Amino acid sequence: MPLYVKNITVLAGKEKVEEVEVEGYAITHISVMFPPGCCGLVGVQIKYGDKNIAPLPEDSMIKGAGETISWDEHWVLPESPCKIKIRVKNDDVVYHHTVYVRIVTVKREQLISEQIARAIARFLQRLFGFV
Repeated sequence: MPLYVKNITVLAGKEKVEEVEVEGYAITHISVMFPPGCCGLVGVQIKYGDKNIAPLPEDSMIKGAGETISWDEHWVLPESPCKIKIRVKNDDVVYHHTVYVRIVTVKREQLISEQIARAIARFLQRLFGFV
């Protein structure tokens, strides 16, 4: 499962859009790390074209301060390789800020083998009566 990392520094009071090219079948995990000092003034959107992958609704932004916001995702890539846009908006008019975005993808073959392994485990649990 490939891990893609993008560190984006945005100037005070500015907005920046950068792209990361990912490969695979689907995005399975995303995390955004906001270092201390962001104070909820830096927002991030993960996009494909003009459409938000995260967050929803479309006009919202992921914000944080001294924390990592991460979640499991299942967003099927429309093509591979696929260009994902990361939009960062800095509402802090004094300081520049850097956010750290991590995206994990999975290949279709990996996804299928995981599903087969889970199905076998469920079958064995039912067969032998343990959880």
